[in-house]
Amino acid sequence: MTHIPEAHFSLLTVLPEDVAGQREKLEKQLISLGLLPMEAWLMSLRQLSAVVLWQRHQDQAYQGQATALNALNHPEKAGLADLLQFACRLGLSVIRVNEGPSAGTVQVGGSLLSWMALLARRKGAIPASVAAVLAGRLGLKHSVSAPSSTAPQADADDADIEEPPWSRRTAVMGILNVTPDSFSDGGHFFSLPQAVQRGVEMVEEGADIIDVGGESSRPGAEPVSEVEELRRVIPVIKALAGKIGKTLISVDTYKPAVAKAAVDAGAHIINDITGLRDERMVEVAAETGAYVVVMHMQGIPRTMQHQPKYHCVTAEVYDWLAAACARAKAAGVKPHRLIIDPGIGFGKATEHNLTLLQRLRDLQTLGYPVLVGTSRKSVIGNVLNVPVTERWEGNAATVALAVGEGVDIVRVHDVKSMRKVVQMSEAIIHGRVVAGG
Repeated sequence: MTHIPEAHFSLLTVLPEDVAGQREKLEKQLISLGLLPMEAWLMSLRQLSAVVLWQRHQDQAYQGQATALNALNHPEKAGLADLLQFACRLGLSVIRVNEGPSAGTVQVGGSLLSWMALLARRKGAIPASVAAVLAGRLGLKHSVSAPSSTAPQADADDADIEEPPWSRRTAVMGILNVTPDSFSDGGHFFSLPQAVQRGVEMVEEGADIIDVGGESSRPGAEPVSEVEELRRVIPVIKALAGKIGKTLISVDTYKPAVAKAAVDAGAHIINDITGLRDERMVEVAAETGAYVVVMHMQGIPRTMQHQPKYHCVTAEVYDWLAAACARAKAAGVKPHRLIIDPGIGFGKATEHNLTLLQRLRDLQTLGYPVLVGTSRKSVIGNVLNVPVTERWEGNAATVALAVGEGVDIVRVHDVKSMRKVVQMSEAIIHGRVVAGG
């Protein structure tokens, strides 16, 4: 991120001034109506908004007479421009006033949910003292105010890591199934030459990540042996590692031995559909230092779509992901290596999937990057009443919505077309072409 050494901002005010009291009152009302505490908290954040006014100035000695904050100085790797761009990704509106008596003022407004997500996701970009005062003004505990003991905390190593592709824009993860029975492309890339060729093609089409999987996770799928999965994926990962440069490689597996071998072969990400339920997988993630996708799934692939039930799907998925990430951190996985995935289509009926897609920004308040995979899935087929081969328009709609909700990674089959959907969506959100998009 670009450092802007001479740009300093002082907080002028937060409107409305009583937003913290309003949120607490609304939360209590929602609980009295029967909502779960977590759901009431999330809904209160969604339904209330606040506008923060910052005054820009160039004099480094200036402290401001009517300010609640000291000058807002950002660390070297976290310029204000990057912070405001990320605010737009999370649904906040940014208005810069360049003329008249209010020249130099930046007005940032939006739902408390978006403010909460910004505080949770940009710990390294916002000095702790500044974030604490801002969170206090908004009625949000720093860094996360969920009524849960599993809220993520800032980590000293976060500022030292190399920026992944999703730090500035929504990254595209291309799906490479090295299987004979995946639900939409099983057998297409089963041989090593076919798989490697397709991986290289996806990079040329704009993929930031190639996700290699050797076992189908479609509903009703039967598991494959560890030996067979290793035989399928490791040669592909080794070959791709030498051909696709800095593009990241992910391994789609829930088997610890496969994950470890894949990282040794050149993979950077472990994509675990079981959400690190296996303690050995947590150990592998901690030992290797790989990024790890923690996905929510109710049940197992063979039975997960047999009448899945939730009292409140958003709150339950939120709590489950928070607890899973807390366990991972307790076992030594660094917070900045965790990515969360609500698991669209995994143990969820159509209405559950639609609700989660509608509420993707809620997950941002957990403080981790969010991955979403809807590509060609049954939720699209059920809504549009079309087979797998006719779900392109539905894919595009869900990807555009995910970008609008601030999602960090979209997992897709059709990389070339979905990369364009991401680019167009980002240009609308920011009002300009996003660099690197």
